[in-house]
Amino acid sequence: NKMGNGNDELGEVLMKGFIYTLTESKPYPKSILLVNSGVKLSTENYDTIGNLKILEEAGVEILSCGTGLKESLKVGSVTNMYTIVDTMKNSSQTISI
Repeated sequence: NKMGNGNDELGEVLMKGFIYTLTESKPYPKSILLVNSGVKLSTENYDTIGNLKILEEAGVEILSCGTGLKESLKVGSVTNMYTIVDTMKNSSQTISI
């Protein structure tokens, strides 16, 4: 849920800006894979949830890895590590943050 290391508040602002910027630049990614605390971007952070919904409505697959997320998930779908690994392996380009 943060970009980079160091100041956590700045890292959250940077990630919010990154997700917003994705909505403003095309082509959109095929998928966005969220793991560990990154799932907070699709469950808790309303600043990013709105932008992730824009991407999802445009056809971007939003996948959050984790058990017990169904109740708190606001955008996308719940997945597991098998799907995440398979999605990454079958991608011609992967960007990891």
